[in-house]
Amino acid sequence: MTHLLPPNLLKLFVPRPTFEHAPSLPADRDIVNRTSRQQRSRRPLDGVAPTLERVKQEAADKGEATEGAEGEQFTDAEYVRVEKRREEKKKAFEEYYKRAQAECEDDPQKDPKAEGDPFKTLFISRLAEETTESDLQKDFGVYGPIEHLRLIRGQDGKSRRYAFIVYEREKDMRTAYKDADGLKIHGKRILVDVERGRTVKDWKPVRLGGGLGVSQEAKKKKEAEELAAQQPMGFGSEYWVSKRKTTRYCLLT
Repeated sequence: MTHLLPPNLLKLFVPRPTFEHAPSLPADRDIVNRTSRQQRSRRPLDGVAPTLERVKQEAADKGEATEGAEGEQFTDAEYVRVEKRREEKKKAFEEYYKRAQAECEDDPQKDPKAEGDPFKTLFISRLAEETTESDLQKDFGVYGPIEHLRLIRGQDGKSRRYAFIVYEREKDMRTAYKDADGLKIHGKRILVDVERGRTVKDWKPVRLGGGLGVSQEAKKKKEAEELAAQQPMGFGSEYWVSKRKTTRYCLLT
């Protein structure tokens, strides 16, 4: 039937040419020529490095230069870099924790930088990085005359985002403590508290296990308990199981 087709369609049924014969590799030539199965030997598997060295050697014998042969640099795998960064962070945190513990062991009453009456001192945290002493003076001076104001800065001069304000009168500090909590300065909602380092015995910050804050694990546990308490008791709850047992006992007796 195909001979009845026009020439333009006959071209579609022309068989493809045969595959070109590829000679065997030099390393496998002896294995192919051997007829005895017992005489054939298998080459042991080796890694990429010996093969790469052999390719470089063959290229050098032919006078060809391999790209990137000199100045070759090897880098670690991604998971190795992640582990290294994790170890570095862990080591840095341990050093910071030891340094912070040593600082907390010092008597805060003997701190040379602490000024004024601790019962008249207001602690301010969660400040914006661009907040300055003049901004705090403007926002907290409305509650009363300020005796001393100190914005904590690091060795690089950048703000640590918390400060201490000493008022001349204790009632002004208490007014600011009640009214200024949650105040927004430069778009940041601040947190105020009384100074507890010199007024509370054995006081420690949150980073050392103290403070008034709640950890995320304790917060999640508390939320789970509150959610479980709000859920209605179902048919299979302990209350109904005990009630069914009591009712059954009363009916049998």
